[in-house]
Amino acid sequence: MNTETTKQPFNIEDYPKLRKLDKDGVEREYYIVPDDIFLANLQLLPDGTYNESRNKRKYGYGCISPLGSNPERDKEIQKKGAETLNAMKAQRHTFKEQADIILARTDKETGLSGVENITIAIYERALAGDVKAYTALRDTAGEKPVEQLDLNANVITEADQALLDKLKNRAGIE
Repeated sequence: MNTETTKQPFNIEDYPKLRKLDKDGVEREYYIVPDDIFLANLQLLPDGTYNESRNKRKYGYGCISPLGSNPERDKEIQKKGAETLNAMKAQRHTFKEQADIILARTDKETGLSGVENITIAIYERALAGDVKAYTALRDTAGEKPVEQLDLNANVITEADQALLDKLKNRAGIE
C-alpha cells in the first residue's frame, strides 16, 4: 500500500473571493490564499491575489509587497525614491543651459567653439547662394531691416464704417 500522501491539485475557487472598491470607485475582486499555498502556487494565481497575511500580492510573473504592509520598508523605499528624484533634478538642465554647454565646446580639429563653427557653416552656405543663410547672418549681426506698418492706411471699407456708425448710435456714442 502506498503511504505517500497525494497532493491535491490547486483550485483557486476553493478560496474566498473578496470584492472591494478601488480608489477610482471600480469594484475589484481578489482572492486571499494561505501563505504557504500562495508561494507554492504563485504562477497559477490570478493577478491581484493576496496571501493571508496580506504582505504579498500576485502581480505579473511574481509578487509584490504592497505599500503599507511594512512601515520600515516603506520608509526605505520613499527615501530611495527621494534620493533618485533629487539626483535627476541635479542632472537636469534647461534647454538654454544645454545649448550653452554644447556651443561652448571646442572642436579638437579646428580649435574653434561650436558658435564659431556654426557661424562659419552659415557663412559658407550664404556664399553658395543660400538666401536663408544670408538672412540669418544679417539678422544675427543686428542688421535686420525694421518692418514698418502704415497705420494711416484706410483699411476700413464703407460697409465696415456703416456698421461702426450703427453700433455707435446704438451705444449712444457720438
